[in-house]
Amino acid sequence: ELNISDDTFLIGSLARYHPMKDQANFLKAAKILLADCPETKFVMIGINVDHENATLTSLIDKLGIVESIYLLGQRKDVPQITPALDILTTSSAFGEAFPMVVGEAMSCGVPCVVTDIGDTAWIVGNTGKVVPPKNSTALAKAWQEMISMDKSAREGLGKSARNRIMDKFSLDKIVDQYEHLYQSIVTEQN
Repeated sequence: ELNISDDTFLIGSLARYHPMKDQANFLKAAKILLADCPETKFVMIGINVDHENATLTSLIDKLGIVESIYLLGQRKDVPQITPALDILTTSSAFGEAFPMVVGEAMSCGVPCVVTDIGDTAWIVGNTGKVVPPKNSTALAKAWQEMISMDKSAREGLGKSARNRIMDKFSLDKIVDQYEHLYQSIVTEQN
């Protein structure tokens, strides 16, 4: 659909347009990374993350990265898009709890670079990179480190990410945890 070759490194952001999601941080980091990795492309998906968002398009124009950014807006085919990413990123500045998009990407074997907001660092563990919020330089550096990995190491990271989600956060694991919790409460009361 986007005419991106299979060997192009693709970094994605899946988040509605909102100050807490800090798309400006993502775009500023993209500008930094593109200085060293000019062939990298960035896909941004979410409600109001489209060409009708004047604030977003103005920043992209100002940064001079129009040719590297794809604004796809709200999509219904995210399960088909996510596995095509080389990295999923959340660039949130505040307000996250347990961002499902991180777990969804990890379950597809996509390593993540995330800001340390809410539970993102705990979700990712050692299967990706965690950077401080509002730090475009750190975000770009984490991307650069992943790009610099050889393909098999990056694929190994993706496999580790999938295994972590399955081991820690699968429905069966969560149900087991709740059953143990409820059983312990019943046992304590008797």
